[in-house]
Amino acid sequence: MADSRIRLQPRSPGLFVEREIYVGWDDVLQTYYAHVIDGTDDQGEERRIFEVGGDVREVTDPSRLVAAVQSYAEIPDNLGELLNISRVSRTATFTDLRDESRSYQNQQHYEERINELDRPDGFVTGLGRDDVVPVLALQGWDLAEVQAVRGGHAETYRRGDDEAVLHWDWPDSSRFNERLLSPVRVDGETYGVNSVQALEHALEQCSADRTDSQDASVSASRAEILPAEQGWSAAEAASRDGIDTEDLMSNSDELSAGLRTVDDFLEWLFFEDPPDDDEDFHSGLGM
Repeated sequence: MADSRIRLQPRSPGLFVEREIYVGWDDVLQTYYAHVIDGTDDQGEERRIFEVGGDVREVTDPSRLVAAVQSYAEIPDNLGELLNISRVSRTATFTDLRDESRSYQNQQHYEERINELDRPDGFVTGLGRDDVVPVLALQGWDLAEVQAVRGGHAETYRRGDDEAVLHWDWPDSSRFNERLLSPVRVDGETYGVNSVQALEHALEQCSADRTDSQDASVSASRAEILPAEQGWSAAEAASRDGIDTEDLMSNSDELSAGLRTVDDFLEWLFFEDPPDDDEDFHSGLGM
């Protein structure tokens, strides 16, 4: 973990033109903090009109910090989540949420892209169990194994021959629910995940691959399906399966002289034993 600093948009900025509001995570003190600064005094020192988080582990719940500064600052809906993410970051971060700043939009784009990178211990996403479990259940995945890994735990799900491995962080005092870590691994392939749609896509890949394989197998064996079961003539069945009936007839050594038409030949090919040249032929072993 590392320090983080988030600058907020002050309320009534026209009345407090020098006001600056910062919140974030102090890694040394292991606490969230907030500073409200109204310019400087005569000695050039910051004039802090409000501050919290100056003692060890004074504020470990981001919701407490949000409540403490809401009378001074405009509070984005995702501020608590942003504080959580900044807390677990391995590098120091600075985010400017003021209206005139573009750095926040750039930061959001960066976080989205970084989630798609393959890292052994993963990145914390915004997905909880309420987001992930319905996707797994709908697609028929069953939990098979759970094991501890660095920074959290890994869960292995199976569906037939397919295997999906999902990593989760451990909950802490500021968050009681686990969060999914990106990337996830499905049948040995790694997929960056930062949304429910991305998770669905990753889990569907093995299904798509298997379906393509099955379709190819079915297409290759369609000639084995009895045409009568589909309500087709033998010639229609052969045509649907790409069989060149004229070529097949002209090159068949077993074609009887009695099979004059394509349909005659295909009826014999699919349904009947080859006709005898001599109907009176017998083995001589019986009467």
